[in-house]
Amino acid sequence: MAPAAEPPAASAGPPPAHPRAAAAPPPAARGVRRVGACPVCELSQQPDFAEHVHAWRRHFAGAPAPDRVEIGVAACSHHCNATLVHEIAVVARRHGYSIAVGGKADGIPSVARWLVEGIPAEQVEPAVAHVLDVYRRLARGRERLSRVVARVGVEPFLPPGMGPE
Repeated sequence: MAPAAEPPAASAGPPPAHPRAAAAPPPAARGVRRVGACPVCELSQQPDFAEHVHAWRRHFAGAPAPDRVEIGVAACSHHCNATLVHEIAVVARRHGYSIAVGGKADGIPSVARWLVEGIPAEQVEPAVAHVLDVYRRLARGRERLSRVVARVGVEPFLPPGMGPE
């Protein structure tokens, strides 16, 4: 009779994590989790648009916020990446960029409300930074941006000098 095989040695702990697993934030992480743009159309591949999106990713990725925030960027009004259900939406238009706030895709979805329209690309970054500052100031605990917008409206989020005259 053949000797019984030895049982495998007990491991010294959990298996090692995939190298990229630690880099991804947990799903409920607070702050700006991503700045996503539609990757497929020819408009989103235009050098100017792509450069702006990369700059906004570098500036806003990981920015603090009371709860998770995703910024959706669209190269046109087709909104291929469901831009208007992101907490902050930036949409390229024929004459500049438009920004909407307060969208939400999970739970009971809500469509973002337009904040400013037709601003130059150079003003998008300060406008979005202003939205995040106001959100941090007005949120009650971990209140989502969509709830803050529903509670107070879009007017408090208007960047100085960009509102109606």
